[in-house]
Amino acid sequence: KDIVDLISRNDSRYRIHVAKAGSRYYFFTAGIGLDAEIIEAVDSELKKQIGKGAFWLAGFAHLVKWNPTPINLLIDGKTYQGTFVIVGKSFGYGGTLSLTPHARFDDDMLDVCIFSGTSKLQYISYLASCLNKSQLDRKGVTYLKTRRVDASSVVSLPVQADGEVIGNLPMTFEVIPDALTMVVPPGVLRQDRQIKI
Repeated sequence: KDIVDLISRNDSRYRIHVAKAGSRYYFFTAGIGLDAEIIEAVDSELKKQIGKGAFWLAGFAHLVKWNPTPINLLIDGKTYQGTFVIVGKSFGYGGTLSLTPHARFDDDMLDVCIFSGTSKLQYISYLASCLNKSQLDRKGVTYLKTRRVDASSVVSLPVQADGEVIGNLPMTFEVIPDALTMVVPPGVLRQDRQIKI
């Protein structure tokens, strides 16, 4: 009954924006390079046995042999370069991290976090910063909002969206405005950004 009442209320329906990477829609985050490579390296049997721990093991193992590759980004007419890039539509990332902490479903923008470190030690430091949510203050980290990102690299780096590898660079990321109607209890979405239908 509570669910039926919620659906019938006019103030429980909101339009949300989603993201698109190439031809693939996604709701949370897309990653270019490092995290997509880690997803590819995860042992499926180990994942069944220990769950998310398999990603941490694969991540540290991959980092030992990882060689950062420059990723070129064209955003709002400006060029940026990083070695690991997250394009988020939500603040969640893997359940424990928040690499795009200002991203919202009800914001018609993409949040882009560009890491430009070139050493393994820098990335271990970045990880520590992400765990205590201070990565945006770090040198070598650029954070911005946009509606479109064109990404390329000399090496055809993999791209993941919502935890699944979906292809390789070059790829365009864009926001799709008012893509879906979501039914949520009043007050769940940020009040000043709610988009009602």
